[in-house]
Amino acid sequence: MIKVSNLTKTFGQIKAVDNISFELKPKIITGLLGPNGAGKTTTMRMLTGLVTPDKGKISINNKDIKKEPLEIKKMLGYLPEENPLYSFLTVKEYLNFISEIKGIKNTKKEINKYVRDLGIDKVMNQKIENLSKGFKQRVGLSASLMGNPDLLILDEATSGLDPNQRIEIRDYLKKIKKTILFSSHILSEVQQICDEVIIINEGKIIAQGKINKLLKAKQQLKVGFKNTTKTKVEKEIKSNKDIEFELSKDKGIIWLTISSNKKIDLRKPVWKISEKLDAQIYQMEEEKQDLENIFSRLTKSNDE
Repeated sequence: MIKVSNLTKTFGQIKAVDNISFELKPKIITGLLGPNGAGKTTTMRMLTGLVTPDKGKISINNKDIKKEPLEIKKMLGYLPEENPLYSFLTVKEYLNFISEIKGIKNTKKEINKYVRDLGIDKVMNQKIENLSKGFKQRVGLSASLMGNPDLLILDEATSGLDPNQRIEIRDYLKKIKKTILFSSHILSEVQQICDEVIIINEGKIIAQGKINKLLKAKQQLKVGFKNTTKTKVEKEIKSNKDIEFELSKDKGIIWLTISSNKKIDLRKPVWKISEKLDAQIYQMEEEKQDLENIFSRLTKSNDE
């Protein structure tokens, strides 16, 4: 069990991580999401022991990272976004080096666990500097997996890969059934690979839980009105406290997007507006929720 309690980190006047708490369940892939500068990388670096938190507690298998930092690091595999490889080494030399650092006894057996599944067996004798971005990511992933870590932390692990390579890595991560913290800006990929998600914004956790529950938590309807104005529609809809809304205008059509966490019929306020304002409903459709919609809604203020 990986448990984070009241974690905080400040750099100068900037509070990068602000009193966050969460748990990572065994053999579950959890997505860590947030806009640039939200605190994701700082959080991952604190989990790995590379950055010391100002306050809070990190425990893995009931061991405290402050009290037993070396023991904790033995339990971790980490692939940072930059993927720092020794480019002058061959793949085989690099993985042997990683094996030696981690104190792995049967190096050949350990390396063979991953190179075939990750498709790097054919480039073992090539220098890393001559590899494509996709192969470099696979080498980094192989290195992070060596030693059978209890927690695998992946920061933009599929960044720069083509669609086929992303699918291969995604399928592999799902197959190995490890506890994984997976950060990515490709939200559709997170939705496909992760079981749970943590969304962080301005250093704070603003949503977390099972992805399927988050997707079902909010219903949304988009309606186009003719023969009315934004001001009139806004006046009618803002009185309904159970509904969030957005308004826009395009080619004479007033577009109203309404959403709610409550189990109510969103069509009723639409019909009420249409009747009261004598406005014609040009179009009405339910908008399916996906992770991108949820992320955009929750973090929108960060970009404005």
